[in-house]
Amino acid sequence: VLAFRVGNDPSIRPQEGLGAADIVYEEIMDGWTVTRFTALFLESEAKRVRPLRSARLVNLTMVPQYDAALVHTGASDPIRYLISQATFVDLDQYFHPAPYGLLSGYDWRGRMYSSTEGVRDYLKKRGLEREELIEGYTFDPEPPRGEPALSIRIPYPASTVDWTYDQGTGLYLRKASNVAHVDALTGDQIG
Repeated sequence: VLAFRVGNDPSIRPQEGLGAADIVYEEIMDGWTVTRFTALFLESEAKRVRPLRSARLVNLTMVPQYDAALVHTGASDPIRYLISQATFVDLDQYFHPAPYGLLSGYDWRGRMYSSTEGVRDYLKKRGLEREELIEGYTFDPEPPRGEPALSIRIPYPASTVDWTYDQGTGLYLRKASNVAHVDALTGDQIG
């Protein structure tokens, strides 16, 4: 599993590759003004994942749950120290520049990228790619009872995120601050 740290500053949207991830976590950042994502890739691929950003404390508990390799562009000194003591594969761009690249036309928050293929090739060359399967989650075959939810609103302090169920796709489609949140690689709304 590859765990990419992806920025979510409004000025650097739309992101690339976020819609292809198998699982995406959204975390509120320090200062409570912006969120970031940790996009997990196992079976899916993205030719580019951008914009890559720094690791945070949450990654110290999230990444081991998936036995993932953490793909990020640095961290504060205290977080870097804690990551250095962890047992997961840390692909901090500062120490592992090979699978990373820069795109022109973006400021420092939006220009760093990589790809799932580039990271996997790098892991193989370094003897860090694993072939064994991770253990999945166990779900009850009987779905829980509840009320239908056709929309979900998350009122983050600096913006509101809405997920609205689309019967045609069977997905909840994402809007950020009342604007459809799309993946720049596909042009599709994230669902």
